[in-house]
Amino acid sequence: MTWTLVTLLALFLLCWRWAYVQWIRPARHFRREVARLASGDTRPVVAAPGAPLFREAYRNLNHLADRLQEVTLQATHESLNLRAILGSMVEGVLIVDRSGRILLANDALLGMFRIEGSIADRSMMEVFRDVEIRRALEEALKVTEPVALYFSKEISGDSGLETRHYEMSAVELRPNPQTLPTGVLAVIHEVTSTRVLESLRRDLVVNVSHELRTPLSIIKGYVETLLDGAIDDPKLARRFLKIMHKHGERLDLLIADLLTLSRLESGNPRLHLEPVDLTRCLQIVTERMELRLNERGTKLTIDFPPDLPEVEADVHRLDQVFTNLLDNAIKYTSKSESRVTVSARRENDTVIIRIADNGPGVPLQDQPHLFERFYRVQKDRSRDAGGTGLGLSIVKHILLLHHGSVWLESRPGEGAAFHFRLPITQPSEEPARVSTPRPGRVADSPDAGS
Repeated sequence: MTWTLVTLLALFLLCWRWAYVQWIRPARHFRREVARLASGDTRPVVAAPGAPLFREAYRNLNHLADRLQEVTLQATHESLNLRAILGSMVEGVLIVDRSGRILLANDALLGMFRIEGSIADRSMMEVFRDVEIRRALEEALKVTEPVALYFSKEISGDSGLETRHYEMSAVELRPNPQTLPTGVLAVIHEVTSTRVLESLRRDLVVNVSHELRTPLSIIKGYVETLLDGAIDDPKLARRFLKIMHKHGERLDLLIADLLTLSRLESGNPRLHLEPVDLTRCLQIVTERMELRLNERGTKLTIDFPPDLPEVEADVHRLDQVFTNLLDNAIKYTSKSESRVTVSARRENDTVIIRIADNGPGVPLQDQPHLFERFYRVQKDRSRDAGGTGLGLSIVKHILLLHHGSVWLESRPGEGAAFHFRLPITQPSEEPARVSTPRPGRVADSPDAGS
């Protein structure tokens, strides 16, 4: 009896040992390897000794690991490529699901709307708070054609809130034609600069048309009067011809200033840099304007220090700067006691020139717009004075090309003083490009007058 029990126990232990080695231990090892693969670890599976059935299962598991590694590597490469493509795009890219939850947004989109941090898993309305955008995305889910939307938003910038303009094209994301769309892909372009340029172009056409129409209408009127018989009156005909000649000269000045401004804004104006004696340059300008000074009875005072350094500049362009600013000052000096003062001083590596008059000054509301082309403080008076409305705009562009600047100091009733700064030596890089100003900002302008 005892030997029988011992024999049965030994036989049971042998069977248990065989089952553990052949089935239980390989099964546990197989389960651990499957869990490892499921966690994303795609290293090859090491087979544990066991029944032939497990050897076949391990071969299949290794094949699965290889395929999983290939798929993971491919997905990683595609993810890197997608990130590289989205990161290099200047357009904003946005992907939302059917419920309006944001799935993806690239860096360009975040920068475009001044958004900090990730916006994934947030709703469109929470981020943009724009009903038009939401409606456009909902419409894209209903149609197969791209949906276009133009919209504007107030974006916080360095100088406060700025109105920015955008163009969005949204299209549905549909895995195959038989299924419902899973979401919407939206590509957003910022078109603020284009809108600004279009606005400036329209304004320029309107302004130029208006400036050309006035003298042409006057010339046409006097020509018709002469043809109707006034030409037979020599005295009257001579007076009419003088008026026509005056407005013809105005047309010539306007066209010349427009061509000058166009060349300065061309993006590649040629500057012939050389050492320029500012005292001598101003002297040449004042000699040329001596008749004008005498006609107005203007007292001109020049206060240049004897040790004022030469500046590296284009002498022809500086001649234009002095001419426009002096002409502007003479036009708007006091009629009773006309005085213009030109002074200069050195400040570090720059020279600052000041041209001041004793005229009525510039109203405070007009000062931010004084350098916009065709802007006039007193429109009728400016035209009577013979200005084209582009003088100060030309001055600003010339000084920007010389890496300089120009500004105004004026109080109503106390005259006006234009200052401009020039570096003594020009930087080694290319001259500064003149950027097109935004409407309503300090921009190019005319002899808007003090």
